[in-house]
Amino acid sequence: MASSSSSSSFAMDDGEAYLRDMTAITELLDGDMTAITESLDGDMTAIAELLDQARSYSFADLQSHDPPPAAAAVNDDDDNVSGLMLAMMKTVDAPAGGGDGGDCPICLNNGGGEEWKETACGHRFHARCVARWARVGRKGMSCPMCRRDMMSPAVDLLVRDIRALYGDEELSDVRELLEDD
Repeated sequence: MASSSSSSSFAMDDGEAYLRDMTAITELLDGDMTAITESLDGDMTAIAELLDQARSYSFADLQSHDPPPAAAAVNDDDDNVSGLMLAMMKTVDAPAGGGDGGDCPICLNNGGGEEWKETACGHRFHARCVARWARVGRKGMSCPMCRRDMMSPAVDLLVRDIRALYGDEELSDVRELLEDD
């Protein structure tokens, strides 16, 4: 029993040390050197070790290839919006030219053989990339390149159809509904 309490004590001390180090690293990255030097009593070796840890954590974060957490948070409404946006976009051939001219601006790959979509503003993307863009939060309502509203063409078509079917009176009612949202 004594050994289990000593190992849990070690784990607690190790966890507290980790938390203290991470707090110090955060303060260091935020530029608060006074709190760090006070907690380390001016020990330059400890400060150097802390800087090395900060560099290694930052480098490890940069090397991470995991998708961002927001990419996992997709619901049915987001799928409907991305489906509508893809349906509004024209299917086109891959951009001509090698290098930057033929790469998808979202994933930065050429992706030969993949379906490409073109926005109303003329930018081209892999269909899967622009669909993912549309599903992730409010940013998906704008072009990934120029931030032009990608829903405008659909609204324009809806307005034209309502005007043709019902006249301007119904159109003003629809505009009021749209402005309330």
